[in-house]
Amino acid sequence: MPVQVLQDGTLFCYPSDSLSGQGVIDGHSIPCITAEAQILSHTGYNPLEKELHNVRLLHEWKRK
Repeated sequence: MPVQVLQDGTLFCYPSDSLSGQGVIDGHSIPCITAEAQILSHTGYNPLEKELHNVRLLHEWKRK
């Protein structure tokens, strides 16, 4: 299970299927964290404005 150390030093454990996402950069498909896991990883703390912006973009992308 992937684990990330958050800004306050606590650990965030990603769900086991969180690395099953696919993204595209410059026309190349790449593995990445799923949108759901990215949104989940931004909960439980006070995110910066740029992080809130990213979460809004993820929600918009999921609606497509």
